[in-house]
Amino acid sequence: LTLIQTQKMPKIPVLLFGREYWEKLINFQFLAEQGMIAEEDLQIFEFVESANEAWERITHFYADKEEWTAVVEK
Repeated sequence: LTLIQTQKMPKIPVLLFGREYWEKLINFQFLAEQGMIAEEDLQIFEFVESANEAWERITHFYADKEEWTAVVEK
């Protein structure tokens, strides 16, 4: 996450499995409200509930990238 935040690497899908678990563990909104993380940092990751949902998010993210499309089609 830090590398994406500091733009030292390109944005990639960061998927957190199980919203209920993660929201109990870390109150992301509170961190943003307290200035501990930037509000836009909340857009770096997404919650997913299943492997299928994760795969959909990944393929959607890379849909317009030719090199990824070639790998997926093999």
